[in-house]
Amino acid sequence: HDDLEDPMSQIQKLQKFERPVALSKDVLMVKAKEKEWILFLQAGAMTVLPEHIIGRMTAKEYMKEFETKFMLGCGPYTVEKAATNQEIVLKKVDNWWAKDKPYNKYQYNFDRIKYTFYSEQSLLLEKFKKGELDLYLVGVARRWHQELTADNEEKIKLNHIVRQRVYNKAPQGLVGFFFNIREYPFDDKNTRKALMHLFNREKMMETLFFNEYTYSKSYFPNPPNENPDNEMIEYNPEKAIQLLEEAGWYQDSINSDGYMEDLDGNVFEFDLPATGEDTRIETVLQEELKAVGIKMNVKKTTWATLVKDLNERNFRITQLGFTGSLFPYPEMMYH
Repeated sequence: HDDLEDPMSQIQKLQKFERPVALSKDVLMVKAKEKEWILFLQAGAMTVLPEHIIGRMTAKEYMKEFETKFMLGCGPYTVEKAATNQEIVLKKVDNWWAKDKPYNKYQYNFDRIKYTFYSEQSLLLEKFKKGELDLYLVGVARRWHQELTADNEEKIKLNHIVRQRVYNKAPQGLVGFFFNIREYPFDDKNTRKALMHLFNREKMMETLFFNEYTYSKSYFPNPPNENPDNEMIEYNPEKAIQLLEEAGWYQDSINSDGYMEDLDGNVFEFDLPATGEDTRIETVLQEELKAVGIKMNVKKTTWATLVKDLNERNFRITQLGFTGSLFPYPEMMYH
């Protein structure tokens, strides 16, 4: 596995299996080294690639070869047209070998499927307003309350565009801050807890999110995996100051610029990477931290750079999100 480009996500999966064996042209045997229920799911999610195409390619060779080229497959659609960062058009395979299988009934009905890429959400929204798109998922509470309303959009007023809330009990993802506990100053537990007591979720909920969200109480939000009895870390500046002093950061060490210094004269300062256009959450946190003498710089970066820094542990604190899963598996997520 030394040649893998993403060892953090792949080695953990692969090292628990023996090397797969092709018993015949139609049967692949995958044998697990350990008895774990999650391995059934992981084995079923593996993709079988044609050896006569990829041969003994290294990971770098594979990524270079297939960065903008499609791997040979045996699915219901074939690529009719593709333009990098623009669109992909799939065409239905008329003589697909599995089209009459019972489990494919009522599936794959469209003759063509076209995927169009938009680099900006604002452009996607304008296309929707013009009627070029049938459905637009509103993922920003501000847009739902202030932009896409009957007062601001004539088409909504006339019911040409229909607003619809959708509720479900699907497992929810989680977004939060992650510390590098090998790096100063977050190698101290009290310092990390202090920062969380300065995260004013109530203020953000009311001023930024229009009370449209719910508070996460678990690393696995939404039933049935969430524990409703988990203790919440509440916004509490007084508690944060107490924890900071226990970690060696004192209010009487605040310099003329308004920031705390340690005994060596180092300012309590760190960068928080931000990949999105909207930094309202970071701005609120920045203000709360400044009030107690902590300097947080919001550093705009790209997703590629953030992932690179994460893999190299070149960060003090970062923001990450995890998708929800019907079958949570903490080892894979956090270890």
